[in-house]
Amino acid sequence: MMNNFGVNGSTPLTHVPMLMAHDAGSGYLGAGLVNRWTKTQPGGLAKQLDCGARAFDARPLFKDGHVVWHHGSIVIDHPFEQSVADILAWLSKHPTELVLLPISDCEGGDDCMAGVRAALSKLLVTEISDCAQLEGLTLNAARRRGMLASGGAMLAVTGAPLSRRGWVWLTGGVN
Repeated sequence: MMNNFGVNGSTPLTHVPMLMAHDAGSGYLGAGLVNRWTKTQPGGLAKQLDCGARAFDARPLFKDGHVVWHHGSIVIDHPFEQSVADILAWLSKHPTELVLLPISDCEGGDDCMAGVRAALSKLLVTEISDCAQLEGLTLNAARRRGMLASGGAMLAVTGAPLSRRGWVWLTGGVN
């Protein structure tokens, strides 16, 4: 079965049209002049999913022993792990959906990625740490790989080749 975009389960993941929220964690910012200037998304990740996002530009920061979010130099004091839990809760109500969480610009040294991986592991989210694993991955294969017991599917994409290069693998574009 195909939809309006000609997408079916055998479509390569890099050819699946998907809305991606830029600086997704900025939706947790409150009021204030700097925050209004910094905020690129309305509300947290669950609200962004309700608005159609299916991929998130995740920019974590390790601060004071915890992983939170950041947008450039602006700290977004919302727990990364809680954001992932919010995605999982949303997916349990939308069991046919796939959500992608590419991690980039992880600030705070090795502790940042270690904290991200600990949160993903605790919440049983599949991590892909090598971009080569995405090559040729179909939509159905991605769903199977990221399948969650509570419903839906989620893949977190980490790894040095992704950081600061943009999301060419996601869009099928060129460098």
